[in-house]
Amino acid sequence: MTVDIDPIYADAGRIFTEGVQLEGGGAWRAPSDADVKIINYTPAFLHVFGITIPDENGGLFFNGVLETHQLGNADIQSHNAQNIIYYNTIINAADHPSGISPPSCRASRKFLTRTQRSPSSSSATC
Repeated sequence: MTVDIDPIYADAGRIFTEGVQLEGGGAWRAPSDADVKIINYTPAFLHVFGITIPDENGGLFFNGVLETHQLGNADIQSHNAQNIIYYNTIINAADHPSGISPPSCRASRKFLTRTQRSPSSSSATC
């Protein structure tokens, strides 16, 4: 008797955060270890079709950058400072664009009626 076990993929938890600032107190808990234990309490033989545990597991990602215990809060604070400079640059550029004129539209037409000798014209700004 044989029991077939489909391929197993074991990945630890990951926390993805996105924003301009990441601050506060407490702890982010994303286990960075994964393991697989198969215990056979039956007389059947096991046919395992594969076990995969990625080399990189778990962790906290702030705007796509892995934050580790070794880097500590100083790294997050550095990213906060960079993000706020970038954010303020984008906001200021949106509020005060330089060298960009607002879109404009002007429609006009000229026509000649049966009783006129020169064409009439009208125009409008949209």
